Amino acid sequence: MMIDWISATITAPRELSAIYDSGRNLKLSPDGEIIRESRSPLDVYDEDPSSSRHFRVFIPDQRTLYLSGNPVKLLQGHNLFGSDDVNGLYLHAGCFIRKNVGLFPSPESYDSCEFTKPHYSRLDLTRSYRFDTQTEVKEFIRHTAGTARSRHGAAQLFGSETAYFGKNSRRWSLKIYDKHEELMKNTPKFVKGIRKILPCLEDELVEWSNGILRLELCLRGQELKAVNQQIANDISPDWPGIWESYFQRIQFNENATMTTQIPLLLDALKPTQRHVYESWKDGKDLRAIYPKNTFYRHRRSILAALGVDIATPPGQEGHEVRSIALDPSRFDPEPIESRLFTPDDKLKKEYRLV
Repeated sequence: MMIDWISATITAPRELSAIYDSGRNLKLSPDGEIIRESRSPLDVYDEDPSSSRHFRVFIPDQRTLYLSGNPVKLLQGHNLFGSDDVNGLYLHAGCFIRKNVGLFPSPESYDSCEFTKPHYSRLDLTRSYRFDTQTEVKEFIRHTAGTARSRHGAAQLFGSETAYFGKNSRRWSLKIYDKHEELMKNTPKFVKGIRKILPCLEDELVEWSNGILRLELCLRGQELKAVNQQIANDISPDWPGIWESYFQRIQFNENATMTTQIPLLLDALKPTQRHVYESWKDGKDLRAIYPKNTFYRHRRSILAALGVDIATPPGQEGHEVRSIALDPSRFDPEPIESRLFTPDDKLKKEYRLV
């Protein structure tokens, strides 16, 4: 289990000193007069501004500090695996911000300003599952998109590597994706024509990511009410139990096959779209048949109606959906200890957030 994203605020009972200011946005008239002024966030980078290893700090008023970002990627250089120590990760990210721009209190200031404990407004709880091959990962994602539903409806399928439940929900969402594919696709290999090997492309990490299915639960707002109450009372939340309670909300059809389920939904298609679907199922190259805009228009319609992505190859006739009962022993595969960051308990004691 890993906490892959944190958004949280701490507040003080009285106004902080003027040094706590993340910046301002100004709107000027043609004559240089200030028409409007508003506070703005500040992104603090570990590397160059194109790096994803950064944290956002925002001072919306003189009593509140807001931090948001991926602490594991910031502190480790990758997010293949990591810690679920939410307060520890939060404090280490805060110390990174304090070191770079000063916009986070020291333990003494934290105490003297009487800051509250962090109030979390977004947490991403992430688990990984190891398949034997990349092919199995892709098959699982595709069949999940074709046969599973949540209260948000069917999953949205992006390419062949991501199934997304509740993508635009303000409460919770679940993203199931191919971690190896995501790692290779989103890591730049060339900078100004010169190959630049980044930490997340080291051979041992690439090898570790092979066969990894990532299941990422994003909790927001009211969904974190109980978690914040527990943290306020010095109770460690049961992260695996919380994750499992949401994963169980996904309804899988374990006995269905793609060929027996789809015919029940074909009435939702227009005759032209049905012809496109049948052509795809027969293995025809639709990109060679239809203009680009027409192909993607049909793709969107068929994906919305059937949960089938005609941009990916069809499965074999009669191919049954793999059992959704995932083997518990394959969850949370062993990390590479030398590449794992563990928050320091001493830091939590200094901030009284043990």
